Amino acid sequence: YTAFSGGGRGNTAIKGKGSGTGRRGRLSKLSNEPDNPVHLLALSEAYIKKGDFGQAVITAQGGLSKIKGGASAATEARLYNLLGVAHLYLGDDRLAREEFKTAIKKDKNLIAARINLSGLYKYYGHQAKAGKVLAGISGSNAINKTKELIIPEQESSIMSETNYKNGISVGEH
Repeated sequence: YTAFSGGGRGNTAIKGKGSGTGRRGRLSKLSNEPDNPVHLLALSEAYIKKGDFGQAVITAQGGLSKIKGGASAATEARLYNLLGVAHLYLGDDRLAREEFKTAIKKDKNLIAARINLSGLYKYYGHQAKAGKVLAGISGSNAINKTKELIIPEQESSIMSETNYKNGISVGEH
C-alpha cells in the first residue's frame, strides 16, 4: 500500500501562496490572540510548507477547537483542507479524504479541497467521482486564483488537463 502523497517527511514542494508573512509574524499574532482560529490556520499552513505535518495537524485541530458558533464557515473549511493535506503527507489517505469531504461540506466553493479530493479519487481509479467533485471548476484559472493549499501533483495534473482540453501545448504556457 502506497499513499497518494508517497508519505515521507522533510521539505515539500508545496508552493507558498498568500501574504508571505513569516512564521515569526504568525507566532506574534497568535501570542496576542491565542483563541483566533485564523492565526492557527496560518500557522498550520506554515508547518505544512516546512514539512512538519504532525505539528500542522495539532495546530489545525487547535484552530477547529477555537471556532465558536459565529465563526466563519470558510475558516473552518480551510482548516479541514489543511488537515487533509497534512494527513495525506502523513500517509493516511482515508483520513485525508474525510477531511477534504468535510471541508467541502462546510464551504462548497473551497476550490482547493475539491481539487485535492479529486486527486485522491483519480489516484485510486475513481475517475467518475473525481470528475463530479471538479464539476464547475475552470482548471488553471481556479488554481491561479486560489490562495489555499493544493497538493502539487494535483495542481500540475489539473493544469495539464486544462491545457490539453484547450489545445495548448506544453511549450505555450
